[in-house]
Amino acid sequence: MKLMYFVEWDAFNPSGVLRKVRAQYAEWVAVGADVIMVILSPKRKSDGVALIDLPGCTVVDYPAGGLGKLRKAMALSKVKEIVKKFGPDIIYYRQSSWTPGLMGVFECVPKLVIEVNSDDMAETSARGFFSGTIY
Repeated sequence: MKLMYFVEWDAFNPSGVLRKVRAQYAEWVAVGADVIMVILSPKRKSDGVALIDLPGCTVVDYPAGGLGKLRKAMALSKVKEIVKKFGPDIIYYRQSSWTPGLMGVFECVPKLVIEVNSDDMAETSARGFFSGTIY
């Protein structure tokens, strides 16, 4: 069985989340899983290299800042190419805020597992009426 670990997170700045996904991916590799990891990440002009440099891990970056959500959605086409090339049986997706185009990625595989990490509805609603309503 082939697994793709799909993460939407900043791969250029240290964080607990980045350490967690790195450790989770390393465990799958250690037990012999046929797995790749794809991280969809914003990148600022001041960012250096991605902090995850593991075999089978690809960082798909997009310019951070204005129009970030649109740029993120456009970068999903590269993620979709990776999915089609690797042909995973399952995508294990670390939940992030909804991005247009995600369903196009998910529809490429027969099974999807979504890891829910928090009270996303409360967090999104706290950002204001527009974000809470759209999400």
